[in-house]
Amino acid sequence: MGLISKLIPAKIKTHPYLMELKQNPNREAHPYDLALNSYNLLQTTSTSTEEFFLFMLEDILSSSLYATFYEELLRTVHENPGLKDRLVDSFAADEESRERVVAEQSQFHLNYLLNDGNCKGCPVCDHHQDVADLLPELKNGSLPFFKNLYLGMQTIQFAMEEIIFDRIQDGDEWAIQLNHKGILSLRKDLFEYAEKRNSN
Repeated sequence: MGLISKLIPAKIKTHPYLMELKQNPNREAHPYDLALNSYNLLQTTSTSTEEFFLFMLEDILSSSLYATFYEELLRTVHENPGLKDRLVDSFAADEESRERVVAEQSQFHLNYLLNDGNCKGCPVCDHHQDVADLLPELKNGSLPFFKNLYLGMQTIQFAMEEIIFDRIQDGDEWAIQLNHKGILSLRKDLFEYAEKRNSN
């Protein structure tokens, strides 16, 4: 299953969090605005179009990997709501090791993509198929496609960070009760929301 199809599973329902984002598009630290600011900063600080694409692609891969960690934590909180504070604190304490894993795996996937889908063997070979559907768009140099994907993935990452470090800690019941299907549905909703904002 590719990155895009994994990102956009079947729709279940609209979450209270997404409804809040739609009703308050100008609220402070809006995940989409943070994603757009990140995109604009990346664009203005890159020294060339090639460098911009490279950094953007690396951030897309990193965001996807971070989302996997966030999903695992949210599922664990759902299964153990009484341990939510301890689980979130432990997750925060592991930030450095998590960043190292994400950076290493992102680089392996990036090498695979930049080598036209070829890999002579690396620790994440079994997961290259998750990003293989990016190859045609990368060959075409499709900026609109990658901008949309970047904004969607970054919006998901910023939203999940807020849910984990603010909403769960504040005891928002819907956040604590996010099961696997609910998490996937929320990711889909957030991606579609970012896509719609980007098209306006």
